[in-house]
Amino acid sequence: MGTHIPFRRRGSLLKTIVDVVLPKTETPSASELDVHKFIDFFAAECLGNKQQDEFKTTLTNLAAKAFVASDKTEISALTINELAPIMKAAVTGKDSDELPFAEKLRDLVVWGYKCNEYIGEEVLAYLPIPGEYIPCGDLNELTEGRAWSE
Repeated sequence: MGTHIPFRRRGSLLKTIVDVVLPKTETPSASELDVHKFIDFFAAECLGNKQQDEFKTTLTNLAAKAFVASDKTEISALTINELAPIMKAAVTGKDSDELPFAEKLRDLVVWGYKCNEYIGEEVLAYLPIPGEYIPCGDLNELTEGRAWSE
């Protein structure tokens, strides 16, 4: 998969991919919360050279596979529906050689989403000032079934 994708266009691909992982439901999509910007910054500042190369290779190969499957040639034209089966195959291990960073990318999307202020305060169970410690309480009673904000 020798397709070259200019770096600036990888951003629009990343924006679509984060919505493949976490699309809009009753909660905002990952791109609505700028998770793609978080991942881009995290990759540039925190990943080593090898992981950055794997990240770029994964984005390039995801686009190349989507181009073949859809007969499209522009990244901005690729849709969630076209990228979802390719990303799913990559995460389940079927294409892990060509898409070495796919599983880590999925994990970063979920992590970035959960760390977002809106999700932490409005979607997850949130206590700005911790109160009483209840070690064995029922989750449904304590948080209405929601996970605790990190």
